[in-house]
Amino acid sequence: MRLTLFAFPVLAVLSGPVAAIVGGDPRVDGPMLVIVPPWANAGEIVARAGGRLVGPIRAPMAVFAATTDTTAPDAAEGFARRVRGEGAWWVTDGTALAAICGVG
Repeated sequence: MRLTLFAFPVLAVLSGPVAAIVGGDPRVDGPMLVIVPPWANAGEIVARAGGRLVGPIRAPMAVFAATTDTTAPDAAEGFARRVRGEGAWWVTDGTALAAICGVG
């Protein structure tokens, strides 16, 4: 019980900066961070949703992706919805994290 009482405030404080870096609504003019289950192929999920991978480096369960259709009024939101529909766990704005990782 004591560990739980200690861990909760620590996790709450530490999660703020992480949420600021990887949080936010996806933008059509920047990379999106796509988190997928470990058994899924992120490249195939992104391709089926109408997107492309961005950057040469992939994490085991995450990729940077961008929509190929930037002209639709809801291009970013539509792409994010389709990626989640194809099996991604989470899609968010990846601009800040991509800059840290050297992907642009």
